[in-house]
Amino acid sequence: MGEVGQDIRESPDIRTSERTIVIGATNPSTMTREAFLVSPDLLYHGSAGPFEFNRNINYDVFSGSGSFTLGSGLYTTSDRKEATLYSKTRQNKRGVDEVPITITEFLPYQTRMLDLRSASNPTKNIPVSSDFARKWLNYFKTRYDNPQFSSALRSLYGEYLSFLLKIFRENHNPCMDLRVLLRGLYSEENVAPEFRRFMLGQGYDGLIYVEGGDSVEAKACSSYVFYNLEKVGTYDIWHQPKQNGAN
Repeated sequence: MGEVGQDIRESPDIRTSERTIVIGATNPSTMTREAFLVSPDLLYHGSAGPFEFNRNINYDVFSGSGSFTLGSGLYTTSDRKEATLYSKTRQNKRGVDEVPITITEFLPYQTRMLDLRSASNPTKNIPVSSDFARKWLNYFKTRYDNPQFSSALRSLYGEYLSFLLKIFRENHNPCMDLRVLLRGLYSEENVAPEFRRFMLGQGYDGLIYVEGGDSVEAKACSSYVFYNLEKVGTYDIWHQPKQNGAN
């Protein structure tokens, strides 16, 4: 583990590939329920049972049955059929028509997203730039140095950090698919929140990435993952009194 203490030197990166978009132009708190449900920005979250969304969900410690593939957060899709398949799969009853489907509708508002879909082919992803990968590595290295972590957690973090350092040893300016860069986060609830914290620190409210579903019936579709829950909500959340003055 001696290599964990190494510093990653900065270097110019001319292969910046990410793009930032802002989604949700209309304030959902001004919409009727009918307008909310037909909005072109409407997103869907499929779950095994009733999903009680609130903005106080702590994804730093959240250990529910949701996804961790792109860090811990709220996972949604613009495809209602995919959300339906996700709900079925989470109940381990895929293909049984009588399974009760649970889908929750969401709208974002002025949400700053890292969009990793290809501009020429939105069914494919582009790699993240080496600059992005380097920032993530240096963030994670700093987190590894936290003296309050238990020995077990430091071991877990150290294994992943060694993986990141190996990437930079083999290619000083790596451009790669985000899922490759985040290898293993989906199965580590203690590690996945770090990417959420990193993205918030970079000024992003979430990201958009093309993923396949959990079932054989699923197709490649865009996942909209939200780390900042203040920028997304259900109709009822957006119409709570404290939300009416949102900008």
